Formats: sequence, C-alpha cells, structure tokens
Amino acid sequence: MSRVSGKQLFGLPHIEYYIECISCGAKFIPVGKEFRLVSISTIRDPIWKSNLEKTYSPEIWSAIARNTGRDKPRVQPTSSHSVNTVDGKKIISSAFVTLKDGSIAVHCDQRTLYFKPMKLVVAGTVKSGSFSGFQKLLNDVLETPSYQHLKDEVIARYPHYLSLRIGLFLWERKEKHDPFYRAFFNPYGDEKFGTFRMKDCDDAAKKGVFLVISGGVIIHCGCCNDNFGKLVSDYLGRISSQDGYLDGDSTRCRINALLAAKKPDTGIYIHAIEKDEERVQVAETLGVLKDDLHTGPT
Repeated sequence: MSRVSGKQLFGLPHIEYYIECISCGAKFIPVGKEFRLVSISTIRDPIWKSNLEKTYSPEIWSAIARNTGRDKPRVQPTSSHSVNTVDGKKIISSAFVTLKDGSIAVHCDQRTLYFKPMKLVVAGTVKSGSFSGFQKLLNDVLETPSYQHLKDEVIARYPHYLSLRIGLFLWERKEKHDPFYRAFFNPYGDEKFGTFRMKDCDDAAKKGVFLVISGGVIIHCGCCNDNFGKLVSDYLGRISSQDGYLDGDSTRCRINALLAAKKPDTGIYIHAIEKDEERVQVAETLGVLKDDLHTGPT
C-alpha cells in the first residue's frame, strides 16, 4: 500500500491523501479511522466488486484481502458506531467478516478479534411446551409482582383454576386455543427449545467473550467467566420450565430457540480471554452492560 498526497480523485470531494495498492491499483480514502474503497479499476475478483464504496477498518480490509480468490467472505455492512437494541439492551456491533474457516473477524476498539464458531452436540429432540412443567400454584403465582396485573382477570374468568398448578393450567388454555395463556410468558417463552452441549475441545475449558449471530446480525454478546463448556451445558443449552415465564430468562429462551431451529446463519462464536480485566474490557467495548457481564454460569 502507498499513501498518495497532493492528488485528487475524479468525482470525489477534496481530500488530503488516499491509499493506493501498488500491485492492483485499488484506492481507499480515509473516513475517520476507517477507509472506503472507491476504485477497483484493475481488480476482477467479485469480492472486491461487492465491497466497492464500503467503509471498514484496516483490519477488516486485510481480512478481506487474505480471502481474495477463495470462497467469498460475508461482510456484515454495519459501521463501527452502530448500535443494536436487543432485549432492551444496547449492543454495539462493528463490521465483521466471515472467513473461509468459518471464524469471524470483529473490529473492537483499535484491534481486530477473531471469534471461532462453537460446535454443538444436540441431545434429544426439539420440543415445545416446556412451561407445562412449572409446579407452582396459579394462586401463588398471581401474588408475585410480575403477575399482579393479571390477577383480577384470572379471578374473574378462571376462579375454579386458582388451586391448579400454573403449568397445567396454561397447557390446558393453550390446548383450547385460548390466547390468554400467552400473557404469562416473556416474548420467547412459548418457542420450541432443544438440549445441547459444546463439542469436546480445548476451548471448552476456557473463559472469554461470546457472540450469538443470526441472520448476519450480532443479536447478543456476553462474558463467560467460568468456561464455555458450562456456558452451554448449564445455561444456553437447556431451558427449565420456569425460564419462559414473565419473570424467567427471555435472553436464554431466545438464544436456545434460535439454535434449536438449526438455521444455517445462526451460531455461537467464542474468543478466549483468560485475564479477567481484559475480558471485562473487551466485553464492555462490544456493548455488554456491566450488570450483564456474568451472562451464564460464573
């Protein structure tokens, strides 16, 4: 790469300098701390054509260059300052590129982190209705803060069910196509869930930061302070009968349901970081809130 000063590119506003590749002639102009590809006059590779006028960090451009001539990497077209709102939390996601080996390169502050795809082992079948196993009585549930707003309606419409286990009550309502049963659940409480664990490997015993990606978007990032194996087997990989309720765990339900659906563009990606201080710093930079730094088992 060569820095060119004192020259202007046709059709572009005045710039102090631009970067030109001395081997292929590709030209990049600075945009803050990132660079935009504005010319590919002698490049025929479709990877570069698809990224014309895109703006990425130097590290992401390097990752794309390393993949030129191979399988086309998938680049998430998001600026390094974008913010996704997930489950009421703000997650800052930089542009990322999927490399040939399935890992992803993520721009984080002034460096690029490489996240490996986690391989999962599925146990059993995907099932719905996990909420039916909750044993607490309906009357007792209605006395808790999360369900106070439902109490009057339940007493008026279902007075003879108050002494029934809530799981059985809601299962019966669902079987009779009564939509009221959904009022007791978080947004993902009535999905189909699965049971799975992380495939045995060296990374299973490591700590670090993990990302959940679906449809080309980072939908969740978390900090694993014990090990990745337990994160899956004790947390993301199984759903209890209580998790789907209003006072349950909507994030856990959402991730499990997405993974259980076995969508090809959905997966968990991990980056091992053993030092506690560095792990927390990376997690916060990626957008994990301080109160959510211990997602999963700790």
